Order: sequence, then structure tokens, then C-alpha cells
Amino acid sequence: MIKPARLVTGDRIAVISPSWGGPGCFPDRYQAGKAFIERQFGLEIVAMPHALKPASWIANNPQARADD
Repeated sequence: MIKPARLVTGDRIAVISPSWGGPGCFPDRYQAGKAFIERQFGLEIVAMPHALKPASWIANNPQARADD
């Protein structure tokens, strides 16, 4: 088993929407969660190109989700 290195302050992590467009439906909650993770852990949050699209768009574009 390959175990990835532990996250450290300054690392970048990606946000994706693999099954439901939660961030697009609840942008205020997404922003609050993003700010909390950045503040608490010092990580940089990067949204993939389609992660913040509306839920209906996410549902109708499985290839875009896979590409992310």
C-alpha cells in the first residue's frame, strides 16, 4: 500500500463534486468551510473547474465530474 505524505501548512488540496453539487447549492456554507480549513490547518483550497457548478449541471455532466 502506498501511503501519501502527511499534509502540512501551505499544502494545496482540491475540491471536487463527484456526485452532488453541494458547493454550488450552498455557496455560503462552502465558503465558510473553506475559510475554516484554511484558517485551522493553513491549507490552500483549490476548487476544480466544475466543483462549484449548480447541482443540476453536475448531475447532467458526468464526464466533466470525472475530468475534475
